[in-house]
Amino acid sequence: MGLTWNELLPDYVASLNDAASTFKGTELDAQADFRRHLSVAAGVLSREKRTLTAVGELQVSAGVAVYDAPGNLLLPKLQAWSQSHVPPWDAPNEPMPVVLLIDTPDGKKLRLQPAPSANQIRCFGSTFRFYYLVAHAITDSADTSTLGEGARHLLYLRAQVEAMRELAFRGYAKPVTLRAGSGAGASTARNMTPAALHQALLDEYGRSC
Repeated sequence: MGLTWNELLPDYVASLNDAASTFKGTELDAQADFRRHLSVAAGVLSREKRTLTAVGELQVSAGVAVYDAPGNLLLPKLQAWSQSHVPPWDAPNEPMPVVLLIDTPDGKKLRLQPAPSANQIRCFGSTFRFYYLVAHAITDSADTSTLGEGARHLLYLRAQVEAMRELAFRGYAKPVTLRAGSGAGASTARNMTPAALHQALLDEYGRSC
């Protein structure tokens, strides 16, 4: 069961204290800026401190290298195709494909390098299994959200980093105070310019696990 928008937004907005008033959102969604911060943070956690691995399958053909990528794929990891139970004397003496993520005119695709051979498919089957990193999702449903309660601290902390980065780019010079004890990763009350606070929070995030 994952953390939903309704569970995350109130405490995150409160953690920004007076800085929250500088984010106006849009006409359709007053919390659009806060959602963006949390989404960026979820993406960073997906690559770093809270990775989530899934198993994918491709139906491969001999000599064909490029295939559609899963919609939730963030980065490919390792192939699991050759883990099939095959006697060593039957295993093809050929390099196994490495899974690569590539950009094409039709969007992101997976490239198997080298392409599967007919001999490998005969041995391992046409269903190519591989591991990949999944991009974490924040949704309105606990069933489809993927970050658990244990990630709340890091998520808020990294979202605050993004908020302060945006304020610094806007040239916002007024010191900003974040709430201490809000669950946002601030161990003490902070009162710095956004640029200084951005670096302090980024350093704290780097030390966190």
